[in-house]
Amino acid sequence: MDGRRIRSEVPLIYIALNKPTGVVTTVRDRHADRTVMDLVRGAGERIYPIGRLDAETAGLLLLTNDGDFAQALSHPSHRIAKTYRAVVRGLIDEFAVTDLRMGVMLDDGMATAEDVAIVEQRARDKLTVIDMTIRQGRNRQVRRMLQAVGCHVLALTRTSIGPLTLAGLAPGTWRKLRNAEVALLRQASSAVEEDRQQSLSSRRVSAAGPTDVVPSSGRGRSRAPIKALERQDAGGRPGPASDEERDHAPER
Repeated sequence: MDGRRIRSEVPLIYIALNKPTGVVTTVRDRHADRTVMDLVRGAGERIYPIGRLDAETAGLLLLTNDGDFAQALSHPSHRIAKTYRAVVRGLIDEFAVTDLRMGVMLDDGMATAEDVAIVEQRARDKLTVIDMTIRQGRNRQVRRMLQAVGCHVLALTRTSIGPLTLAGLAPGTWRKLRNAEVALLRQASSAVEEDRQQSLSSRRVSAAGPTDVVPSSGRGRSRAPIKALERQDAGGRPGPASDEERDHAPER
């Protein structure tokens, strides 16, 4: 209109799906009987899954057409917390719980759980129901971690992503997220990134070491600032270098 290009705005859609087992998390797979896209045909726009759940894992999966939102939630550096409920064969003891929290070595490196809670143990059936929260999000990470402590997973469901849970969603059903829920997910992603940046900054400060902290005994203190002051005469002019500094000075 009036020589100006008219942009057609595509509405942004955010969907929570309770993926059942046997459904593949992909947009298209000619070898799969069903994909998650078959379950959200009525969404109205072309959307894509954020991350993935393997076919044997059920639970919460987000889909959207908002690329920035998907990047914020799926980028490894953001590490949004995800909680899984597993039914495993055997009775997990506190030693295994501690190992999961402290970290277990997998073939692709150390993996840790942010939180581990035993929900139920059925001694007669020799089964344990356990909740695990992770942030790393490697391929089949929860299954491999539990296997590393001697537990075989019989069933696995993702119950939450950040502040969002499966509440009210039956297997195979989906709903659109409310604006407030989208905002909370964005906030959770931003908070994780801010914590990561602060942690990196703290590590850099620790690596540099303090120069202005003086122990009460005087031992262990960096002597460079003191020497610089000692070499100043009454007029504030620098004095001669010490023998130690002269020995290490470059030849001119």
